[in-house]
Amino acid sequence: PWNPTCGSWLRDSIDLSSLGLNGDTMIFRFAAINDYGNKFYLDNININGQSLLNIDDKLISNTVIFPNPNKGNFKIRTDLNNIEVKISTSLGKSIYNKKTDEGSQKINLSGYPKGIYILEVNSNGYKEQKKLIIQ
Repeated sequence: PWNPTCGSWLRDSIDLSSLGLNGDTMIFRFAAINDYGNKFYLDNININGQSLLNIDDKLISNTVIFPNPNKGNFKIRTDLNNIEVKISTSLGKSIYNKKTDEGSQKINLSGYPKGIYILEVNSNGYKEQKKLIIQ
């Protein structure tokens, strides 16, 4: 069997923006098919971009979700006008989309499975994102 040494590693990078994938949600999977031969060695994977699971709440000031976490029934309140509310799974699948003039809404997602969702509020080019947790 072969084991890597310090000089065995290669450095490589792939720019996915050149493929027209800017702003898309992506999931990465690494698979090795080796017919029961050597082990698969992979080290130091760096992916640059915005993580949907690591949204910094300090940057968001206008929208409040309560309660959060919840059982699927919750309210949102924002001081924005003419808003579009979108809710997506952590993998980017849209499950809720509504345009409204109201800054306060009751939303029922009790039919959806437990997990982390992304709530996005858009208003006149301004966008906020929040983590929404359904227990």
